[in-house]
Amino acid sequence: MRRALGPELTQRLDDLCARSRSEGPMDVVRDYAVVAATAALGTAVGHPAASLACASYIGVRQRHLSNLTHECIHTKLTRSRRANLLLGHVLTITLGEPFTPYKRSHRLHHAKLGSPDDPMLQSYLSRNAHHPRPSKAAFAFHVLARNAVSTLPASAMVKLAGKSPDESWGAALARWSLWSAATASAAATGRLGAFALYWAIPLIVVRPAVTWLTDLGNHAGLIENDDPFRQTRGWTSHWLTRHLLGGHNDDMYHPVHHLLPNVGWRQLPEAERLLRREYAGWAEVAWCSGFFVRRRSTPDIPSVLDDIVTRLQPINNGRNSY
Repeated sequence: MRRALGPELTQRLDDLCARSRSEGPMDVVRDYAVVAATAALGTAVGHPAASLACASYIGVRQRHLSNLTHECIHTKLTRSRRANLLLGHVLTITLGEPFTPYKRSHRLHHAKLGSPDDPMLQSYLSRNAHHPRPSKAAFAFHVLARNAVSTLPASAMVKLAGKSPDESWGAALARWSLWSAATASAAATGRLGAFALYWAIPLIVVRPAVTWLTDLGNHAGLIENDDPFRQTRGWTSHWLTRHLLGGHNDDMYHPVHHLLPNVGWRQLPEAERLLRREYAGWAEVAWCSGFFVRRRSTPDIPSVLDDIVTRLQPINNGRNSY
């Protein structure tokens, strides 16, 4: 790949990898602070609609926190390997999942992208995201909605309360103990309902649905392509969609991440601009405008969901059949 990019472009991209990452711990603090402020707002307003909106938004921010866990997995949230490991464990414990199995699974995803061993492809297969659908509405119902109300919450519960086969008993017991202590503390202070509404329920219901949506945007309909440049999708949209689904840039600039996994999230847009401007092969990358619907400003460029539905059509009829 470096040979294809050429020495000069490779050096400029390597320079992006070396940028300062001192902001990483503050990114974690800011995301937790936003969650706390949102929970306080929902509690202060007290109206059921406000509580539901705040709980939903917290689920979105939990996805943003998992994006920072992803930075730790690649040892790029901070310059310190030990700090990345520590912050990664803190993030995954609060998000109710084990760190080491996630790290192994994600690295396998990078190493085996599109192969039968790829955990992402396996998730598409197990959740029926590989079948052609006659329309975007059919895809939204069968792949998004049906999984969101059944498979995804059940999986989140199992992950929270269970033990992964490759998780140590010490790590599992620490996670269970901390969650038990947090629950007991909330109950003792009369805030068990708030803890459930503004952390546990979003973690089980909202965050898995948001993660599934962004995971589909990353690779669905592309993942088994023989060309590595055509296995991953990027996108842009208006500010609200970018904020909700593009937290910390990784999902929006996912092709850049797979090509340059050591580039920190702040540098991904700059890396994409360099590649688009100076590498001819970047034209082969699937890039969408809008996530749910086409944007009026770019009517000839499909949205992410339009692109997925279109690309899934020939999958079961050609050599890339699942």
